[in-house]
Amino acid sequence: MMKPPLDRSLQTSLQKDLPRVLPAFLRSRRWFAAKARAIDAIEIMDVVPMITEIVQGYFVLAKIAYVSGAAETYGVPLVMVKGDVQTPNNSQGAPGLTIRDVESNDDLKFLDALSDPDLLDFLLRAIACDMSFGGLAGQLRAVSGRGFHACWNASEPRLTPVVNRGEQSNNSVMYGKRLILKVYRRVEAGINPDLEVGAFLTEKTSFRNIASVRGHLEYVSTSGATICLGILQDFVPNQGDAWQFTLSDLSGFHARAKPSQASRVAHSSVFRLGEEQPPESKKIIGEYMDWAALLGRRTAELHLALASAVDEPSFAPEPFSTLEQSEVAENAVELLAFTFQMLREQSSTLPEDIRQQAREILGRENRLRERLRLFAQS
Repeated sequence: MMKPPLDRSLQTSLQKDLPRVLPAFLRSRRWFAAKARAIDAIEIMDVVPMITEIVQGYFVLAKIAYVSGAAETYGVPLVMVKGDVQTPNNSQGAPGLTIRDVESNDDLKFLDALSDPDLLDFLLRAIACDMSFGGLAGQLRAVSGRGFHACWNASEPRLTPVVNRGEQSNNSVMYGKRLILKVYRRVEAGINPDLEVGAFLTEKTSFRNIASVRGHLEYVSTSGATICLGILQDFVPNQGDAWQFTLSDLSGFHARAKPSQASRVAHSSVFRLGEEQPPESKKIIGEYMDWAALLGRRTAELHLALASAVDEPSFAPEPFSTLEQSEVAENAVELLAFTFQMLREQSSTLPEDIRQQAREILGRENRLRERLRLFAQS
């Protein structure tokens, strides 16, 4: 691919012509969340070139105004291609864009940049080298974080980039099952919680049961406004979330347990949380209670880590007034009353063995209320 001169003519062409062709392009993308909305106008806030000898990319920030009066900003990375934009380079299988260059009067063709392995490779190398790219109204910065170079450095062989096709609202690029770059599509100025919390845990605490943040992409306007465009993290293989795991294990429990065992084992296990399980329960339930306990420990460790830096204003523990404490307790009492009333109303419809458990739980209502009152008074 040719390397064009680094002037602003093509940026100007994109800024002028993209509002005309972007609507059809956006509606063809899975990550565009407003397909049902009527677009009133599109403003190209900036066009930032990312150009090498083999790839010509542009990061576009587009503000979409809808007929309803609402507006959103999208990040649209593009890459210039030769030939038909429909094939064969378009691995995402969606239409490209064609605009007219004001300088050469030629038709220029573009695809979503995440369809181009060379551009994806360049993004990772840009983060490794802390590169910056100037646009018409600001700057795109690729920033490496703590531990990045222990994971990979630009002198190593290329990590093959693979785009996750299953996502809807954003895109993720996996690099050699070692790193993963989450590219945000709908963006906004200000602090990004994923980056803020992830970077804090990675760089300011010893908590390591997360996908550590290794870098990020950001746009900084000439006025100083910052927009997070992407986050680079360790790739952590997984088999789903805790809810999916629980449902799967629950299905296995009912398959292993006889009808006469299921209710008795579940009842004895629930009321023995934190204690050694009876042999019969342990055999049928398996390791789930141990996993549930581990999840609880990790959650507690996470909260302790988040509250560990008293010198970090954004994370330092804040005073919890008696009024706030009382409000929490009152809300909990209301929820408790609603839940127990619902259980009382439905208990007659339950099987007899479950009905007995419901009566036992209902008998604990006053004890729970007393616990909540203690919380309000402490």
